[in-house]
Amino acid sequence: MAANDNRFIAFWASHKMRARVYGWALLLAVGQMGLAQMNTYRALERSREREVVRIGCDGIPQLVRVDNEVYAEPNDLEIQALSRKFAVKYMRADSYSIVQDVAECMDYMTTELADAYRKVMRGTEEAPGAIAQIEALKRRTQIDVEGLEVKVDKKSYPWRASVKGIRQIVGQAEGQPFELALSFYKSERTLVNPWGLLVTAVKVGGPPLAAPEVKEPRVGG
Repeated sequence: MAANDNRFIAFWASHKMRARVYGWALLLAVGQMGLAQMNTYRALERSREREVVRIGCDGIPQLVRVDNEVYAEPNDLEIQALSRKFAVKYMRADSYSIVQDVAECMDYMTTELADAYRKVMRGTEEAPGAIAQIEALKRRTQIDVEGLEVKVDKKSYPWRASVKGIRQIVGQAEGQPFELALSFYKSERTLVNPWGLLVTAVKVGGPPLAAPEVKEPRVGG
């Protein structure tokens, strides 16, 4: 085939056609550069600390700089929600769900507290733990979640919360009042623990109950 009959060569031989192709290529390159600049600007905006106006309980507006750490800090509502959930699992002496309740409580504890809680609940062959005692009761216990009274204290760290409620044994008319004092550390938010909180100490108040009291062991003592 002769060069004059080649369509590819004939196409590029036309300066008008080449100019049209180069023009479209230039527009495409400019468009890609514009998108890259937009993505860069958005990334900078997201990483930059923002300032918001917050109005406190005294009604005075205040300019507050919000960074990632402040934004991810659990608020009072989240502490209240986890306190309710944890109190129900911790105080429910139910022979049919005690093992599952213990496992879920450990998901919200620090590693040291979870280890101490596991030893108290499981016990040993010579000295059975609280799980064996609760299962031996062969009863169901229910807690009115709506009736729980939760107070949060974030003035000092670790944060604290107190939970008051009534635990009623199925089949008995009167309930047993209980009070649970919890201490929280801030942690990363996960699918299992979306609140970003870990319980570091548990103190049980009220009449003697089957639920044990566990505290985080101190290092070296």
